[in-house]
Amino acid sequence: LQNQRTQIAVVSPPYIDKTSTLNVSSSYHAAGHNCRHDKMANKDLFSIEQYLIEDFGNLLTNMKKADELDDTIVLLLGSFNDAGSHRRDHIPCLVAGGGFKHQGLVDCEVKSKGRSGMTLSQLYVSILHQIGIDVDEFAGFKGNLDHVFS
Repeated sequence: LQNQRTQIAVVSPPYIDKTSTLNVSSSYHAAGHNCRHDKMANKDLFSIEQYLIEDFGNLLTNMKKADELDDTIVLLLGSFNDAGSHRRDHIPCLVAGGGFKHQGLVDCEVKSKGRSGMTLSQLYVSILHQIGIDVDEFAGFKGNLDHVFS
């Protein structure tokens, strides 16, 4: 990141299903699908996600110490919005850095003021706006979340 002048970093842990070092009995994918009816899978999923969040926190801390965070947008997307399914709507995500005015937790599923909730496509448009690319839609979805970051 320091040498490439990266503006956007999409963080995806490598080999997410190779979880043998975490002392869990199933993979991230399998734990996610089985956590509703299997207490051990639920425990495994919690352990894996706790590890991922701690690792993400370490990345952000190191970027901040290296004075890279303000100039880089870091996006971490969750794998499940509804554990046990492959639905891709309302995926939890964390956005850090990039000069955004961060608001803390934003519930994008809430429908208010005539809006039908907020989409990842709208988030992507706002990220593109932040780096100076003027677009009004992404993947056929119009709108942005600029109001969330201002």
